[in-house]
Amino acid sequence: MQKIKELQDDLKYLKLPYLSENIDKLTLEAAKKNMSHIDFLTSIISMEIAGKNERAAERRIQQAHLPYIKTLD
Repeated sequence: MQKIKELQDDLKYLKLPYLSENIDKLTLEAAKKNMSHIDFLTSIISMEIAGKNERAAERRIQQAHLPYIKTLD
């Protein structure tokens, strides 16, 4: 458990928030699926990239100061 905490701290330092918050679940899942190291790394890096893209889009929308969302309802 100490290794996971250490890894979480390192991931926070590297500014990888998704991995930092989910690394324990992701490592357990990888062990259950018997994933290779390269498959595991590819998977978690893809997840972090997707999270960063999502947060960037949200931040851009917020910074645009768009008016409230209009719907057709």
